[in-house]
Amino acid sequence: PVGGFGWKLELKHGAPKSVRFQQIEVDPSTPMLLSIAYPQGTNFTIVAHAGRCKAEVEELSCKETFHQVGSVEEVRSGIGNAYYVDAQGVLTIRIIQTSETFVGQPEFLLPQYDDIIKSGKGYVLSRFERDGIRLPKRITSNYLSLETDCISTGAYCSEIP
Repeated sequence: PVGGFGWKLELKHGAPKSVRFQQIEVDPSTPMLLSIAYPQGTNFTIVAHAGRCKAEVEELSCKETFHQVGSVEEVRSGIGNAYYVDAQGVLTIRIIQTSETFVGQPEFLLPQYDDIIKSGKGYVLSRFERDGIRLPKRITSNYLSLETDCISTGAYCSEIP
């Protein structure tokens, strides 16, 4: 579900040490949250990447490192570059769809359908439109990476929260 709600990811073997989210297709007006329980004290590095960015050509940002905030509400109402970890170790992030060629112009932004690329050559978000219906169109080159410092013996944190 979207619209300010979200998903809690629970895996049989525990929380992933690292994960990469790709092919994101989310309407900008419907916040999508994702929560994952991690061992308490886990530190996170979360980065949004624009797969076909050419920062040297224009004043664009190719990646954005998320910052920690004090509540789930701040994540939900934010622009998509923040995360929250509660006292039990549950991480919450907002998943947004970014432009294929940048994540900021140069500041990070939550793109809307009518936003024009800084160069004036098209829209920030890819979409499919016909007869008054507009749907987000996924971008295959963009991704969101989540890395942790949890102790692991493979793909998952050793401690299961």
